[in-house]
Amino acid sequence: MKIALLYNKENDFNDLPHLIYETFNRDIKNFLDIGFNIPVFFYDINKEFNLTEDIIICLIDNKFVLNKEKFLRYYNTYKSSNKFIFISYTKSYSRIEEILHLNYIDGAEENKIILNNILYEMARYIFGIKKLKLFLSYKRDDEKQISLEKIRNYVFKNSKINTFLDVFSIEYGEDFEEEIKNEMQNSVLVSFWSDNYTQSEWCKNEVIFARKYNIPIVIIDCLEHKDTNSYPYMFNTLVLKCELNEEEIIKEILLETIRFFNNRMRLEKFKENYALKEFYITPRRVESLDLLYNGKVLYPDPPIGKNEKALLKGEFITPTEYFTKFNLNKKIAVSVSETDNFDNGVEIKHLQDVIVEIVRFLMLSGNQIIYGGDIKYCLGLNFAEIIFDLALKYSTKKPAVINPLPTKFYKKIDDSIRAKYIDIIEFKEANDDLSKMREYMSSIENARIIIGGKLQGYQGKYPGVLEEAYYTLKAKKPLYIIGAFGGVAKEIVKLRNGKEIEEWKGFEIYNDVKTLPLNNGLSEKENNILFYSKDIDEIIKVIMKGLKNEA
Repeated sequence: MKIALLYNKENDFNDLPHLIYETFNRDIKNFLDIGFNIPVFFYDINKEFNLTEDIIICLIDNKFVLNKEKFLRYYNTYKSSNKFIFISYTKSYSRIEEILHLNYIDGAEENKIILNNILYEMARYIFGIKKLKLFLSYKRDDEKQISLEKIRNYVFKNSKINTFLDVFSIEYGEDFEEEIKNEMQNSVLVSFWSDNYTQSEWCKNEVIFARKYNIPIVIIDCLEHKDTNSYPYMFNTLVLKCELNEEEIIKEILLETIRFFNNRMRLEKFKENYALKEFYITPRRVESLDLLYNGKVLYPDPPIGKNEKALLKGEFITPTEYFTKFNLNKKIAVSVSETDNFDNGVEIKHLQDVIVEIVRFLMLSGNQIIYGGDIKYCLGLNFAEIIFDLALKYSTKKPAVINPLPTKFYKKIDDSIRAKYIDIIEFKEANDDLSKMREYMSSIENARIIIGGKLQGYQGKYPGVLEEAYYTLKAKKPLYIIGAFGGVAKEIVKLRNGKEIEEWKGFEIYNDVKTLPLNNGLSEKENNILFYSKDIDEIIKVIMKGLKNEA
């Protein structure tokens, strides 16, 4: 699942695009957080665009209306296959006659309300149902103790969500159990955990049915005193305090619904990509109940601890754990720096995201990283700091990163930095001549990955990423070019596909970069995936295949 935001980039929309990105992908300030990892791309209605995402969120202001013909060419082609969400910031919304009959979210509302409406639309889309429904599970004797009525009233007044409550929703003369089972299959179970909840067989059955039908479960903690017989199948899922306000509770329920189904979709794709046919998928944290499925379970990150794993006695893996089995034991050079020649919905935050994920999985699969960036860099994204901090969390190698630096930068590394990364980063004094330093890096690497790269304002004879690519090609080492995230890498893709780059024609290395073989163990089709794909999971899969082929 991928999201496209289509809007007038001259308007900041109260920072809503940034809020959507952080909600569905990750907080860019906390790059170590795995987040939802639902890709979100940004398209400007004022420019030409080609959307490839399946969910299109349109922020409609006056400029959008003025560009309606451009939008309608796309909309009329894909309206039957893609999910469109419209948010109106203009009274002229009605001037786009083709969508006049479609309901929209009012952009005059606060961002938190707009976001909850987007969450609702996303939740019902990913669940595959027309209307989202909450199955409210509670112990009748504890009604005064729980927050059921306030949640139900809030949902009725402030959202499009339906609720199922047995006392009101089951008609007289109908079979209770059959009705509950039928309703449960297309619902999110919301259990109001009160003092006597687990004393009720009906309540426990509802939890069991939810597990059987593999639907999201959210527990609302309404305990007043204690629960002397807690029910094991209730847990291992989201638990909310009933003191939270109703708006926050509904937001968290919607987020959990999206997280649940997104986990399932991502794990199914991972299972297919890496031929893990015998593994059962659980969208939740793994638990003893999963032992019923062959003892082989693929579950979402983060991994459980070794003591918990020993207690469960099965083969349980997450995507990150799977890569630790590769143990490729290579030295992989990474070439990356900032750029601004983005298109196709990509911005600088996407460059950060892709490098975080690639380096994370390289480290998990037992590789050392070679990176020649300066940890003291302060003019933009500090990729050295990003890579070094990833090494602290994910790498088992000592050192995890080899960091060749010109003498003038090497001497500026103070003791606090050396102490922080002791045994993790090998700061290596190299030649002040950047060309010689880059040639040295190619002599110790086993392969190189390039992405982004400054086209202007670079130091040295050539753009750094270009020259590093050249020395890798010259040394006949494998080179992997990730082209969809702009910069030098994008221009190299053009060059290797027959387009001349006028600014580079005077470079001595021009023809070699254009023609020397990549030697990366990949087919032309697989290299094209690296050249053009924005799908991080797909990119990692292809890189890993190439590295294993070159083992």
